Amino acid sequence: MVKIEKTGTDTDLTEFLCELAGYPPGTYQVTIYPVGDLRSGEQNRYLWGVVYPLLLEGLKDIGYAYTTTQEVHEFCKRTFSDRYVNYHSGEIIDIPDSTKEMDRKTFATYLQVIREWSLEYLGIEIPDPQYKNNERTDIMPQ
Repeated sequence: MVKIEKTGTDTDLTEFLCELAGYPPGTYQVTIYPVGDLRSGEQNRYLWGVVYPLLLEGLKDIGYAYTTTQEVHEFCKRTFSDRYVNYHSGEIIDIPDSTKEMDRKTFATYLQVIREWSLEYLGIEIPDPQYKNNERTDIMPQ
């Protein structure tokens, strides 16, 4: 992910051009799209405080030798960082290798994919994110 910043009336493309300069000569297609708000603190606390601890126990139960949630985090990034298609809307979501780079919607998709996998392969139902004042928090934007 590269940030393009506006400084006064000029646009600073330094970071973008440096990124491109790192590629060998050839023909490339570059796709540029704005990244929304990064994942929220609530989403991150849900991931580390609910999702990963439950996965750690489930993975140990089926024979994995994981002992920390950090190891589970690495497992999930390798397993679930990919491209997902919403078959109802046709929307394609690319999930990056780093959860720090995910916007709220992508992070919500990442969480949902993990929850579905956990139920199907581990038999563990990860609870829904908590609600505040009868309204869903921004953990899973709608």
